[in-house]
Amino acid sequence: MNKTEHYAVVCVLVFSVAAWLCSCGHKADGDCANRVREEIRPGVSREFAEAKLKECGFKTTYDDARHILHGDKLKEGNPVTERTQVVVSLDSAGRVTEVRVSRGLIGP
Repeated sequence: MNKTEHYAVVCVLVFSVAAWLCSCGHKADGDCANRVREEIRPGVSREFAEAKLKECGFKTTYDDARHILHGDKLKEGNPVTERTQVVVSLDSAGRVTEVRVSRGLIGP
């Protein structure tokens, strides 16, 4: 193998590794939302649920009247933004009764 071929092989490997690393970061966001769904189980406290959402990068708000914890996360893209929302229903004692995760795209 001559120097030019060797250089081409090295370039392909470097770009392949870079692409793989970028795709891993994207997958982690989806995995984080799935992990939140798995970790926030019925019966856990509101505080635990809120901590898990924040750990995953969600902005949270709480609706006192309806006993609902909302998590919202935007992943900016060009030209489309990915939005993930988590709705955690709680009982009057502040314990989780249900968790719903939805994803959508926001674009032009």
